Amino acid sequence: MKKYLIYIFIAMLFVSGLLFEVYKIKPSKISNRKIKVYVVGEIKKEGVYELDEKSRIEDVIRVSGGLKSNADKDSINLAQRLLDGEKIVIKAKNINNDNNVKKNKINIHNLKKSDWKKIKGIGDKTSTLIINFLKENPSAKTEDLIKVQGISKSKVETIINYFNSK
Repeated sequence: MKKYLIYIFIAMLFVSGLLFEVYKIKPSKISNRKIKVYVVGEIKKEGVYELDEKSRIEDVIRVSGGLKSNADKDSINLAQRLLDGEKIVIKAKNINNDNNVKKNKINIHNLKKSDWKKIKGIGDKTSTLIINFLKENPSAKTEDLIKVQGISKSKVETIINYFNSK
């Protein structure tokens, strides 16, 4: 009985080999997977791009026409791998925001709660959030305050203008 099963198994292997040869059946290749990423900001052509799953930020910049002249190239990691569904924001160079504050020699990390509360639109809660953010982010710049809950871009500009008037 075992002998017959072995013969049947060998015959099946032979027949399947003939089928592969006669019909030119080849094992299917693993297709290159594609991902989609959304790129916005200081890029020539904003939009959704479909790329190979092993693509990097430099690839999406290339296919989207390149960076605009005011793109902050130093904040971009060109070698970073892309993820499916990712949104990439290319930031603009920050020409006057933090530089002006530095010219006036005001270190935002040394300000007290009472100093923050002097700025229009910043109260007790927001000043506490700012101070906590700066403690957790010792290298934060003035424009990074936009990451604080309740701080908008216009409020960051108000803060910068306040320090520039000092």
